[in-house]
Amino acid sequence: MTPAEASQTFRVLLEALGCPAPWAVVERSGRMIVDAEGKPCASAMPVASVAIVHDRAEVICSAINAMASVLPAGAMAPLDPAHLDALSAETAHFLRRVGGGAS
Repeated sequence: MTPAEASQTFRVLLEALGCPAPWAVVERSGRMIVDAEGKPCASAMPVASVAIVHDRAEVICSAINAMASVLPAGAMAPLDPAHLDALSAETAHFLRRVGGGAS
């Protein structure tokens, strides 16, 4: 089975289970994971600090979305001009924070 076939099979399985990708974390709770339709489908257990639980939920979503070969909701393509502008601004911000200069 090729990687593309595996991703397609995984997407079909998620849809058959009623929780299509992409998955995302609901920001108001920080741990509830919803599917492409906004329906809750998973939750990270609150066994650590709120920030750690939120990070765990984000990792779960990233893994599911990667396995299904889909971009998360709201993600930009790497060569999207808005993405490149945001990347440039973030790089300049980082360089200012560490004392470097933007070229």
